[in-house]
Amino acid sequence: MHQPVVRFRVLGPLEVTVDGRPLPVRGVVQRSALGFLLLNADQVVATSDLVRALWARGAPPTARKMLQNAVSALRGTLTRNGVAADVAALLSHPSGYRFRVAPAVVDLAGFHRLVAQGRADLAEGAWERAATALREGLDLWRGCALADLAETGVAWPALVELKGLRGSVVEDRFEADLACGRHHGVAAELEAAVDLWPDRERLSGQLMLALYRCGRQVEALAVYRRLRTRLGERLGLEPGRDLRLLERAILTHDPWLDEPAALARIAGQGPPAAAARPRPAATGRSPELDVLRGLAALTRSRRRPHLVTVLGPADGLVAELVATAHEDRAFRCLVARTPADVVRSCCGAEDLDPAAARQRLGVLVHGLAGPRAAADLVPCLENVLRGSVVELLAVGRLLELVAAHCPLVVVLENADLGPLRDLVGLIGSGPLLLVATAGPGLDLDGWGSGFPGTTVLTLADPAGTSAERA
Repeated sequence: MHQPVVRFRVLGPLEVTVDGRPLPVRGVVQRSALGFLLLNADQVVATSDLVRALWARGAPPTARKMLQNAVSALRGTLTRNGVAADVAALLSHPSGYRFRVAPAVVDLAGFHRLVAQGRADLAEGAWERAATALREGLDLWRGCALADLAETGVAWPALVELKGLRGSVVEDRFEADLACGRHHGVAAELEAAVDLWPDRERLSGQLMLALYRCGRQVEALAVYRRLRTRLGERLGLEPGRDLRLLERAILTHDPWLDEPAALARIAGQGPPAAAARPRPAATGRSPELDVLRGLAALTRSRRRPHLVTVLGPADGLVAELVATAHEDRAFRCLVARTPADVVRSCCGAEDLDPAAARQRLGVLVHGLAGPRAAADLVPCLENVLRGSVVELLAVGRLLELVAAHCPLVVVLENADLGPLRDLVGLIGSGPLLLVATAGPGLDLDGWGSGFPGTTVLTLADPAGTSAERA
């Protein structure tokens, strides 16, 4: 005997089919009752809850009788079309109704199953399996859930939850695709998704990463700026921590952006490289390191620069400071010996050829200052990359821009020599800690004048350190 194939679909307009043939479910009351029971499949739904769901603006006196008639009509429709009771049955209970239905015939149940499978694969790093399962789940959607009922004014909380779940699953699927290296293939899809859900920060971050990996850094940073403007104008908010970290990484071309799980890692404890870098051996400079960390925190809270002059052998102290910055991610740490080093470090171009370094510099300055200011600043900084020492004002401005975006610690090695000494006097604002190492013969007369705060650390042996504030 032929067993009809029944399907109940709520991920789009309400639809019931038997052997592929649409089953007529007539009238708003019948359709709404069936839709609400399908959203709560295999659960007893109180009659009072059904009445409130069907007549949100106030039930008529005959509401319960109308509901009974709708349930009776639904039962008759299922029976006449050969739907077996073990597949779908509308049962009465003392307090209400229960729609007992096999999960295999409801698209919503299939969606939940595929999402659970895909998310488990995502957690295990099985990117291809995750992408396949999540894509299959999303393919079950034919539009907004119960779109036809929504047109009649239905606004059940379960529909809002489903809309949010669909958005988060879309994000999970893009995460899996990006981890598989399909950034070129999903960039256009991500742009459309961001247009559809403009307030979902995770989607914007995924679009930023896809564009960055496609070599479209300027466009990636523009996505961040648009979201930041939108949040600021509508809600008075800044983008969240994850997105700020991502923008910072794009500006500096952090290498972990090319790792498969970049977005998953940043949403956890920060970029993976933070755990990979070895800690330098202890040098016995803990008191001085504590001073520097405290001053860095002070510059962050006050948004004002501070100059620390370190007299004596500082190699070990600098190494520990760099490691500390890398671990806690509260500030960025650069080490430079020349003005060109400063510029290269700011844009993450230490190991690049001159042409690539200039390209990264342009992206950084456009992202931080905008195209108009970049038109004036970039040529000056390109001259610095070529070895010019007459554009130090531009270097100071670059440091201020980077610090305004991300608290900054800049170590200038041998700052008592040549142009670095001149650079010290050209930085006037922002959360910037300038650590200048120098020999004991440095003439402190006039050194650091103009800085809001200065500190001198004189390094002797680890047990005999002095720190003076001026």
